[in-house]
Amino acid sequence: MQLAPLLLAIASILATVQSSPAPIPTARAAETSAISYADAIDLALDAPLIIDATVRSATRLKPQEAPDAPLATARFYIEADVTALIRGPDAIPQRVAYLLDAPLDARGRPPALKKARVILFARPAPTG
Repeated sequence: MQLAPLLLAIASILATVQSSPAPIPTARAAETSAISYADAIDLALDAPLIIDATVRSATRLKPQEAPDAPLATARFYIEADVTALIRGPDAIPQRVAYLLDAPLDARGRPPALKKARVILFARPAPTG
């Protein structure tokens, strides 16, 4: 069985990325130390899918393709290779895709996302 690409409520990037607000259904980058234990538990309890993955590619969208992206962020189309399905009712594809709003650094550069290990708290995209 193959699911449609995943739209994420949140993605916790296990790299040095700072937190940034993001509208749902895009993902939000969060430094592991920036998210509290209680918040992580709430996300884990609410997410029907929890996925351990590694970012394969991160394509930065042009500003006109992401007009609602928060200021001082860049929106990326991420493809990630699934390492493990931590929780989920069914099998998932070996590769998932989602949107991520990542904060820019002081020089206006986005973080390096390729090969980053991520834990994704997700819901499947509606089909049909």
